[in-house]
Amino acid sequence: DGEYKIPGGGIEPGEAYLQALVREVREETGLHVIVSAVREIGEIVEIRRDLFEAKTKYVCHSLFYECRVEGKQDALQLTESEIAKGYELRWATPEEIYQRNILIEKDPWIVRDTAFVKMLMDRKIAIANTDEGAGEKWS
Repeated sequence: DGEYKIPGGGIEPGEAYLQALVREVREETGLHVIVSAVREIGEIVEIRRDLFEAKTKYVCHSLFYECRVEGKQDALQLTESEIAKGYELRWATPEEIYQRNILIEKDPWIVRDTAFVKMLMDRKIAIANTDEGAGEKWS
């Protein structure tokens, strides 16, 4: 529907946070994360009613990272639902992401991603800007 989704996902059994980050970024963007340049920048704990079982509480603890990537890109490895939603790699400023997403916000993960982007815009979360253009655009 035109919303922006920050790349991410769950941790597989036996996987560390950093391993999950590298895998998810590669699957959803094709980009190769430079592990030595990863920096945790924030988190959101989401508590709401489960989408599938109304009497069950859903708790999602999302960690957000600043990443640098190598110059190469592989083909995307999207799930069937991501393909059906038309997900693709697209770069945008936090302002572009926020302005588009607040018009939609139909899925809980878009609400969460939009709230995080708003925290970036309001400078409640800082991203280093050590390289030219770094921290200015997110996908």
